[in-house]
Amino acid sequence: LRLSAATIDPSSVTLTQTAPNDVTIGYTLGGNSAIVTFDVETNVTGDVWASIGGEHCRTVEGAVNTVVQPGARTFRWRARKD
Repeated sequence: LRLSAATIDPSSVTLTQTAPNDVTIGYTLGGNSAIVTFDVETNVTGDVWASIGGEHCRTVEGAVNTVVQPGARTFRWRARKD
């Protein structure tokens, strides 16, 4: 029996502003398929960060919030709409 966990190499993650208010996120998923989720954190004060909650990121589309197969993947977040 051989088990392999899904992983995302942080060095593979890219963020590109693709329109005035859209962001395209790229990443490479290694290992097995996995459910990939998305959230945004913002700094509160100093070195303290707070999640805005993934449920508030409703305008994402592509390889996110679903089962994703291994390989290079992308998704788009329409930030201004959220």
